Amino acid sequence: MAWPSLSETSTQVGTWHTTHGEGGIEVFYFPGGQTEAHHPGGLKEIVFADGHVRHVTPDGAERDVPPEALSSEVRQPAPRVDDEEAA
Repeated sequence: MAWPSLSETSTQVGTWHTTHGEGGIEVFYFPGGQTEAHHPGGLKEIVFADGHVRHVTPDGAERDVPPEALSSEVRQPAPRVDDEEAA
């Protein structure tokens, strides 16, 4: 059974935060188009607005990776904050 996800938005800064229940991966969507996934083990996946993709390891090492290397959680389309406000 899959665990549910929890989502919340901060309309003051226009960000959206989703925590994926089963793995505890937190995904942050920023208004400038950047998306970040923070994994419980410390790995961070960053997708920049221009499509550039980077992994940051728990020890701080950074490396560019192809989009195919992203987890499924960070590949999800970004929620639209204005849609949530209208609901």
